[in-house]
Amino acid sequence: MEDVRRILVVSRSTKNCRFAVESGVSLARRYQAELYVLYLSPGPLDLDSLHMPERFLPEEYGKYESGQQAAEMIVDQIIRQEEEKGLPIKKLIRHGEPVAEVEKLVAHEKIDLIVMPAQKEGFFEQFLFEGDTRGIIRAMPCSILLVKKESP
Repeated sequence: MEDVRRILVVSRSTKNCRFAVESGVSLARRYQAELYVLYLSPGPLDLDSLHMPERFLPEEYGKYESGQQAAEMIVDQIIRQEEEKGLPIKKLIRHGEPVAEVEKLVAHEKIDLIVMPAQKEGFFEQFLFEGDTRGIIRAMPCSILLVKKESP
């Protein structure tokens, strides 16, 4: 991993993304690499259009949305703290098909390493993102580091 010049952390604003961002920061400092943090958003979700309104209660979706906002605030705080310490971080937001968006960014910015959380989230997050994670792993031309925070 000596040639790591550009690191991309893929964040979906979930609780486990904090550890991925912290890992990306650590690696960027270690390798004196540029750091990008990408917020991937599936966009507003219409459960009725998925023909599964009975699968997700409105309260569950509400909890997911509020958890997503809280996670994004924590990641933003980490970014601000690291920028104040002198580590420039490029924060990007993309809406759309996650594999295609990451693939475009990797090619355009010449990313050498992607850092992503390895932990499974709750059922709702797993439903939204599991296929995307596999797709990103399969499609990318660069190395991918899946990070997992140990449970206490």
